[in-house]
Amino acid sequence: YNERCSYRESLGFCQSFCCAMMRLLKILTFILCLSSTLSCIYDGPLTKEDIKVGDIIPDFSVEMFDGTTMTGEYLRKGVSVIMFFHTGCPDCAATLPEVQKIYDEYFPQQVKFAVISREEGKETIDHFWKANSLTLPYSAQSDRTVYNLFADSRIPRVYICLDGIIKAVFTDEPNNPTSGDIRSVLEGLI
Repeated sequence: YNERCSYRESLGFCQSFCCAMMRLLKILTFILCLSSTLSCIYDGPLTKEDIKVGDIIPDFSVEMFDGTTMTGEYLRKGVSVIMFFHTGCPDCAATLPEVQKIYDEYFPQQVKFAVISREEGKETIDHFWKANSLTLPYSAQSDRTVYNLFADSRIPRVYICLDGIIKAVFTDEPNNPTSGDIRSVLEGLI
């Protein structure tokens, strides 16, 4: 009897231990998922003030996906839309198709577009573009050099500009920008 009893007790311990480990695994999985979602929203403490409405587009130069060069100087002529993104960010993934709608509608009206990644390579972006049928012109940036000219944290970021002056800034707060939000600003500028 004692052997069976100790066997049952050890079996009960194993089951309790396994249950505790499963709970711990679920909690860690939840924390990991939450942190990856929040990584789009909070990147760390701010070290400088972001550019805002009324500011001028900073000087920068990036190579676009097709090998052409896009500069701040070029975007300071007429109406332009600048977006910063990372395809791993859920808010960016939701905003990119909205910006695609605006691109389809306003590019023929001479609105300039620069969609610039934040720390993401061309191969990953190409895959996302193909999977989501996007045709937006983008620039793959492996670091935050250009992004940091505009902001320290938070993506997506969409800037609407007229003759180099920022007229509107959209982020994911309070909600991701929609094509309607962006359109309403552009209509007042064209």
